[in-house]
Amino acid sequence: MISSLELARLCHVSQGTVDRALHNRAGISARTRERILRVATEHGYQANPMATEMMQGKSIIVGGLVHNLNSVFFMDLFHTISQQLIAMGLRLHVCSYDTPQTCEQLVGDFAARKSAGLILVPPIDQPISISAPILKSLPVISLIHSPGIEGLHCVHPDEVQTGFDATVGLIERGHRQILMLDYPSYSPAILQRAQGYEQAMRKHCLHTVHMVKSDTQTLLDTIKSNNITAVFCHNDWLALEAIRQLNSQGIKVPDDMSVLGVDDSPTFTSLCDQVTTMHYPADDIAKHVCAIFKDKPPKRGIKPCTWVNRQSVRSI
Repeated sequence: MISSLELARLCHVSQGTVDRALHNRAGISARTRERILRVATEHGYQANPMATEMMQGKSIIVGGLVHNLNSVFFMDLFHTISQQLIAMGLRLHVCSYDTPQTCEQLVGDFAARKSAGLILVPPIDQPISISAPILKSLPVISLIHSPGIEGLHCVHPDEVQTGFDATVGLIERGHRQILMLDYPSYSPAILQRAQGYEQAMRKHCLHTVHMVKSDTQTLLDTIKSNNITAVFCHNDWLALEAIRQLNSQGIKVPDDMSVLGVDDSPTFTSLCDQVTTMHYPADDIAKHVCAIFKDKPPKRGIKPCTWVNRQSVRSI
């Protein structure tokens, strides 16, 4: 692989002439352009991304920030977004942070490097501050509900609606005693899905039973004392864990107990394709993200999560 300077020397022209040929600009003859392109191909020339960005005054890099790279759900979501960004000529670089302060520093770093944009999963335990100049200089997108930051684009489905629709789906299948099972966290998605569950249960005059992830015996005691027939879990991974807990005690899913999850992310379904779930609209989120980077944000909201019928929920 050669540089543009070496390519210019091989073709006995200036670097400016090479630049015109490579970027199809006027000012050189068709014969010279053809010769430069042929030599570039023969010698495997590739443009230096940093040099190109300096000349054009803009970057093709989109920053991605997430608290934990082990989050399978967000890694799958970032991958879906990345595929559509590539079609725009952009590249997504994802990195993790350990504290809210580190997150803020990384936001500043990407902004200082004139990144094309920033997509983040902000911390949930402590709000972060993003300066107005940064928010004006590049599009900054949050993949979770992040109120209080003017100029920040929040791109995610209505999670209250997710909890509501999931619960109604179980009710429509004959279930009346439904347990809501989630994690001991104050993340917006957890709180909002639980709110949707409670709204659906109240609308149908049903008693709510809500618990956080616990040991097997506590789960069984809660199920038995409330005559539970279906467990609505915050996500598919928690649903799989609940299924394993139930199976370990001889409770068959879905014959004895129905279990519903949320997400339907590709990595999870490649490992376990039997959990009935609510499909997360990752493709639609990716389209919204790209539209924002094109400075044409859609007027409509993100599509809602939709029911995916598999093998862990039965009608009664």
